[in-house]
Amino acid sequence: MSEKRQQINDLFSSALEQSPGEREAFLRQACGDDQSLYAEVESLLLHYDDSFLEESPASEIPSFPGHAMVGKQIGAYRIIRECGHGGMAVVYLAERADREYRKRVAVKMVKPGAGKDDILRRFRNERQTLAALDHPNIVKLLDGGSTEEGLPYLVMEYVEGIPVDQYCDSHKLSVPKRLQLFRTICEALHYAHQKLVIHRDLKPSNILITNDGIPRLMDFGIAKLLNPECFQTELVTLSDRRPMTPQYASPEQVRGEPVTPATDIYSLGVLLYYLLTGRRPYGAAGLSRFELERLVCEVDPEKPSTKVQKVDEVDSAASKGKPSTSPEVLSQARDTSPEGLRRILRGDLDMIVMMALRKEPKQRYASAKAFANDIERHLSGLPVKARRPTTLYRGSKFLRRHHESVAAALIALMLMAGVSTWEARRISRQASSRNAAPFRARPSVAILGFKDLSTRPETAWLSTALSEMLTTELAAGEQLRTVPGETVARTKIDLHLPDTDSLASDTLARVRQNLGSDFVVLGSYLDLGKDGGGQLRLDLRLQDTERGDTVASISEVGNETDLLQLVSRTGSRLRGQLGVGAASAVESAAVQASVPSNPEATRLYSQGLAKLRAFDALAARDILTKAVAADPSYPLAHSALAKAWIALGYETKARDEAKQALNSAAELSRENHLLVEARYYEADKQWGKAMEAYATLFSFFPDNLEYGLYLASAQTAGGRGKDALATVQKLRSLPGEGKDDPRIDSAEQEAAYLLSDNQATLAAAEKTITKTSASGANLVLARARSFQCRSLADVGRPEASKLACDEAARIYQQAGDLSGVARTLHSIAEVPLNQGDLDHAKKLYEQALSISRQIGDRRGVGREMGNIGLIYAQQGYLARAEQIYRESIAITREIGDKAGLAVDLGNLGDLLHSQARFADALASYTSALELAREVGHQLSVSIDLQEIGDVLADQGDLDAAMKNYDKALAIQRDIGSRSYYAGTLLPMGNVLRQKGDAAGAKKAYEEALSIRQQLGERGTSADTQLALAQLACDLGHGADAEPLIRAAMLELHAAKETDHEILAAALLSQSLLQQAKLPDAQKTIADALKLAAKSQDVTVRLALTISNAYLRTALHDVAGAQRIALDALAETTRLGYVPMEFEASLALGTIEMQGNNPAAGRDRLARLEKAARSKGFELIARKSALQRNQ
Repeated sequence: MSEKRQQINDLFSSALEQSPGEREAFLRQACGDDQSLYAEVESLLLHYDDSFLEESPASEIPSFPGHAMVGKQIGAYRIIRECGHGGMAVVYLAERADREYRKRVAVKMVKPGAGKDDILRRFRNERQTLAALDHPNIVKLLDGGSTEEGLPYLVMEYVEGIPVDQYCDSHKLSVPKRLQLFRTICEALHYAHQKLVIHRDLKPSNILITNDGIPRLMDFGIAKLLNPECFQTELVTLSDRRPMTPQYASPEQVRGEPVTPATDIYSLGVLLYYLLTGRRPYGAAGLSRFELERLVCEVDPEKPSTKVQKVDEVDSAASKGKPSTSPEVLSQARDTSPEGLRRILRGDLDMIVMMALRKEPKQRYASAKAFANDIERHLSGLPVKARRPTTLYRGSKFLRRHHESVAAALIALMLMAGVSTWEARRISRQASSRNAAPFRARPSVAILGFKDLSTRPETAWLSTALSEMLTTELAAGEQLRTVPGETVARTKIDLHLPDTDSLASDTLARVRQNLGSDFVVLGSYLDLGKDGGGQLRLDLRLQDTERGDTVASISEVGNETDLLQLVSRTGSRLRGQLGVGAASAVESAAVQASVPSNPEATRLYSQGLAKLRAFDALAARDILTKAVAADPSYPLAHSALAKAWIALGYETKARDEAKQALNSAAELSRENHLLVEARYYEADKQWGKAMEAYATLFSFFPDNLEYGLYLASAQTAGGRGKDALATVQKLRSLPGEGKDDPRIDSAEQEAAYLLSDNQATLAAAEKTITKTSASGANLVLARARSFQCRSLADVGRPEASKLACDEAARIYQQAGDLSGVARTLHSIAEVPLNQGDLDHAKKLYEQALSISRQIGDRRGVGREMGNIGLIYAQQGYLARAEQIYRESIAITREIGDKAGLAVDLGNLGDLLHSQARFADALASYTSALELAREVGHQLSVSIDLQEIGDVLADQGDLDAAMKNYDKALAIQRDIGSRSYYAGTLLPMGNVLRQKGDAAGAKKAYEEALSIRQQLGERGTSADTQLALAQLACDLGHGADAEPLIRAAMLELHAAKETDHEILAAALLSQSLLQQAKLPDAQKTIADALKLAAKSQDVTVRLALTISNAYLRTALHDVAGAQRIALDALAETTRLGYVPMEFEASLALGTIEMQGNNPAAGRDRLARLEKAARSKGFELIARKSALQRNQ
């Protein structure tokens, strides 16, 4: 290093020790009259700050004294000094606070007062992006979190270096050396693109070169993750500017169009242009931003070989006020002459740079790797892709390579002819699907298990152990896609596959159809036991599922006590056969973390997994509990135990184990860590975070269908049916055979069922059934049949519904999945339930309850008890129903099943509401609402809001009720739940009617009816027809109301919904009285009174009582009518049932007006009018005034 350069570096380091405000004075004193020295160090400092900090749109952020943080501790690090700051963030130099080992880091922290949503999202985006990247030429994220004040921060490597352009010039790197350095930058960017990250702000100050000449890519503050819709957090969008540096921005960035990897290719082109010529393509001196953007979008730049000859150009962005640089100075910095530099650039390099700078993204290099490859071809004297491949051009390149002989070329061709089968097939696939997919599908492998030749029960666990460890070994480095063990287990059950040495070609084709794997690994092992010194022989075969043949046979010998070594050697040989490189040291360490630390824990973990996959959750729980005890820090055992607890319904225990798994997962691979994290959030019912974790997995590994299915499942479980359907559509656009997987149709079916869209559910079920029948995926078929059963019951096809459920139960029984049998019995019960056969439905629920108890499924026990309670409630045994509900609530509380507890509390609320126990009902619904919000289930939240609104309306608070209905409708509209949306419109219409808004009420009723007819829901239109009939009666149009009521009554009678039938009879009586059909009204009330004798619903009996009072008045039994109305008024007043209290008071006042004391009636009606109007019951107020003035 020259003396001058050493002086610059020393001053630069010393200046960094000063606070930013003190640096200028320090430099002035240290540099004296040496202005060039001052300019060099100042430039370094400016670039240093820019490399860490992005400009902030939040100009209103108050100034922040950075020195205030010096000496404080953030996370595990103590702040030493401020390195620099920008509009939104400050960067500090810090070191380990515990001094356990000396490590300096850079801590980037949001400034106090910068807590705007876009800034915080942008900061989280940078953290998420850096966490996805692990490359030697990309700055590493070491840690992150929030301070005690809630300010987010990132802990990154502290990189000592200078910007790439300054490094090249200060070291006078020749053009070939600059190109080699640039290739490394391209490789790093290509890695980021493979991880679906676009940098969007490539420039020299974001690429530092260390003292060792190693480039480090930095500042991902405005990076974009491809497919951002998969993420739950939006990327920042600035209102007054686009996130970019104009001199390096692509035309599509300038226009505000979507960015792709091609955007970064353009910026790389600008960077290379500058490194080669010392000029930017369009300069910057005297140009406004708008003029610069116009040039970028509309004008082609000069070729580098032309640009480098210019003398009188000043690039203000680069010069910082320094004089212009002549061609002589530029060429000297590149170790050549002006003419030599022009000659070097002319030709290939002109074409390479100009191809990267093309206006249309599709015309640039296809990837950063392709860009790097063309640079390498140029350096090697090979024809470059950027030039038109003429025979003369190719021939000239060939003749220049004197060291290449024709013989060597022929040998190369022969070697190419022998390229691996996979590579040839991969290239073919890429060529056919390049335009269809933004990613490259990796070769996929499924480990099918191994046959135990010793046939001793105590060695059976080795098949699972070897399969799991080999799957992890092959997944290391993310070059292969491995099929999860649970998916393999499901397929082996479906296809009745035993552990065997090899499979026939037709069976391989079926395996490929079910697993989507290109290759399978299977074979046998022989454990010689203690007498054989614990020696273990593993013989396996690698089979190609498409060709139907064996690719390779591999044998290895190891020891049972050191399975990892055996698997590592075997995995290395398999990698070679599959054409992928060996795992790195870091990747091997992650494999080690994915394996238990001792043989006993390995055995127990493997045995527990096998039981779990065989649907024996009770046995799995017991064995996995021992596995966790044998190795408490092994994360995957905790995760598996959490699954067992979930299967048994113990939510709290599952959540605790999942949390233990996450706490122990730090050393796992990125993929396994994200999976453990997602499963914890699922166990904790944090559906938003679970969706985000699965979305991240699917974004990082878009060729892995499993992660897309996990995402859709989490969205459905979290009540986001519309989002799940959107994910399903993405899965259907996947390249290759994965898009035809029947599980995609099954996911659509479940999302549609959540949205109560029976037609879509049935359509998706048919697709699932067709595909699974062909592929033999019976467990997927069973699940599809179960959901089909429910939807068929909902649309009034009971026989077809029962057939579907019967088939599902048979499949589950054959597979040994008793939990599936219990769930199917639950579904079958809906058929007789909808038919009003409550005894048969109760019998089926009791069978499901018995199975749930047998297998230890406490969640299932609570669920079925709740349904049995529902039957008792419908049969009128309210005390027994309440007892069972409370027993179910005790169970769901015990196991921590918050979602189940919310359902039970809602059922209890319904029961209490029907008894007019409004305060108790409101408390129950409110508790259910809190739980639904806690678990993030939006549909349940909306239902609870509606039910709370119903209670508030019955208590006379119409405005509060409307607010709840509005909130419920907003959620139901957002998640696309049309059936429940219609269900909320009905009580909202009732409140609008009470408020005197007949037109608004009618609109709500008609919209509800239209939705239900569109959805094909049977048995749900009666309540809407009755509501419309009530509006007609309010207007005195009894004749119009009668046919609506009679149609509803037929529907209700067929469904054996007695209480609703009584309410319909009460309204029919009102309609008949308006038509003077007194005998018909008398018979209607008489029949309804017989039905009401068995009803336990207080609200139903009161409505009928008031109708009977009007009938008695019409029959001239004024005294009897008055007595009945007085009793109703006393009861409604006692209960606090305000709408019915007003109706009873209206009836009594009307009756009194026709009796011996009309003055008392008139006074009662006047008081009622005033009271009703004060509470917003305008309809009752109007009726009171009308009756009073007659």
